[in-house]
Amino acid sequence: SRLLRDDPLRAAQILKDTNPSIDEATQRDRSQQLRVALENRGQQILVRYLRGEQNPPTRSDFELCASYFGAALAIVPLNVFDESRMLFCRGRATMFDKNPQSYHQAIQLLQQSIQLDPERAYAYNALGIAYLEQVRTDTRYYDRAAAAFQDAIRFAPQWAYPLHNLALAYSERGDFLAAQQAYLQAMGL
Repeated sequence: SRLLRDDPLRAAQILKDTNPSIDEATQRDRSQQLRVALENRGQQILVRYLRGEQNPPTRSDFELCASYFGAALAIVPLNVFDESRMLFCRGRATMFDKNPQSYHQAIQLLQQSIQLDPERAYAYNALGIAYLEQVRTDTRYYDRAAAAFQDAIRFAPQWAYPLHNLALAYSERGDFLAAQQAYLQAMGL
């Protein structure tokens, strides 16, 4: 119980290596408890990301988050909730490399996450960031970034973070009036 609370990834490994003499009902119950603990840990990291705090999650935070959801997915395969979040976290972690290949991989992972769970604003927001961080290499990414941020805003109209990022995209493009309007909306939230 304490291990489940303190280190669900270690508990997952122990459960995997568990003695097969444990009855099936107990095994199922422990698996369910573990899956919930793993999902809760991953969700805590996502919530911190959604808050847009001054200390945003780091690459290692997103990698850990992906590990939590991946371990939960191993317990209940084909779980869209866990798989979409795992893909999001992997994609977001990959963006920290800041090179064309990592952005390409991140975009693929984020798009897969969106395909599985198309109403998650944070995945669209991350996709917009991946595009926005590449605009200096290809100006066509402005439109893609803006569209992704607008999708994020559509699914989470009270979340200031994608509005702020949309304002950044407008500002980078030189559309300062649109940037000002987006910033004012974000500040209002």
